Amino acid sequence: MLTLLGAVLALNTGAIAGGGPPGACCFPTGDGQCDTRSESACTATGGTWLGPGGSCGDCRGACCVYGSGCVDQLTETECLLVAGNYQGVNTDCGGTPCPSPAQIGACCLAGGWCSYNSQFTCTLVGGIWQGAHTSCASDPCAPPTGACCFPGACVIREPGACGAMGGQYRGNGSDCGVCIPPMPGACCLPDGGCSEGFEAFCQAVQGQYQGAGTNCVGVVCTPDPLPTGACCIELPGVPCVDTWAAQCLLFQGTYLGDGTTCAATACPPTPSIGACCYAGGTCGFTNQAPCLQAGGTWQGPNTTCTSDPCPPPSGACCRGHLCSVVETTACLITGGTYQGNGTTCASQPCGPPPPPDELLFPGPPGFVGINVGSVVADLESIRTTVPARTGMSWPWRATPRTR
Repeated sequence: MLTLLGAVLALNTGAIAGGGPPGACCFPTGDGQCDTRSESACTATGGTWLGPGGSCGDCRGACCVYGSGCVDQLTETECLLVAGNYQGVNTDCGGTPCPSPAQIGACCLAGGWCSYNSQFTCTLVGGIWQGAHTSCASDPCAPPTGACCFPGACVIREPGACGAMGGQYRGNGSDCGVCIPPMPGACCLPDGGCSEGFEAFCQAVQGQYQGAGTNCVGVVCTPDPLPTGACCIELPGVPCVDTWAAQCLLFQGTYLGDGTTCAATACPPTPSIGACCYAGGTCGFTNQAPCLQAGGTWQGPNTTCTSDPCPPPSGACCRGHLCSVVETTACLITGGTYQGNGTTCASQPCGPPPPPDELLFPGPPGFVGINVGSVVADLESIRTTVPARTGMSWPWRATPRTR
């Protein structure tokens, strides 16, 4: 009687609280936790409602366990404790096709962790499945390592550890051989000649690289009959050369095609070459266009730098009221004020010269000067004036005279 009354009270309470008929509500966590409530109240709290009149005993489900197949009547917590895959509340092994042991393998998770899962479950949790029958015992989830290069040294480290040490990581699986800087070597050119350089250069000129560390002294190169053609270039006096295509590109020329020759080709005339005066008085040898682009002054065709056509710029230099035309450096090192390139003293940039009475005669350190325009006394007065003004002794004695 009491059991029946309790059931009725529970039924009525659930109907009122949830707004519908009560039933078993199974929660996915806990040891088979279950209570009775309406469908809306159950789903609102994350539970699984088993329908009106459902039993809490049905809150267990099937669990697929590696190596054991399917195990019935486990809660989700129990299933996880045996490293199984919980198939859901109210499932059973009869209707659950668990993966066979052959479909289970090691799954590498973030941080280097390893677990046993099916490929589907491993991918679902963001892992990398190692394949069926694989085992975590061989440590398949160890972080990748590679060469970590330092100036003059190398160690094998994980990428993060290499970065923390200030090294340069050269890729997963790389060895310390990649830390050795490339060395030049001999390159056999198509015409049978030999040049020394890096492999990339040799490939660019269609040569045959003889290996790092080799040199032309110990290499015998044989001509490789590559097709040649006329190459129009812009060099003074050399408008055209017969060479192969790759060499023409290195000359920054225009290759006219295999089989063409300079003898039968009229290349455009090369631009006139002449001296170019750059800022500061330096001289270069080029044509007019690049000279003007660099802010230079082109001296004309066929001019040279031999005749020193680019003297350093000069201008007026003021030292007080005195003016002279000198180079910038000469003006500055003598304490003058440079008035600019090309300026002259004709316009009196330093001011008009003072009358003779205002000219000063310099004396020892600290001595302001004496007005030589008004010197009518004898030099003996200078001898007596200087010590009074400067506190210095004067090493000579003047013989009185007038000018």
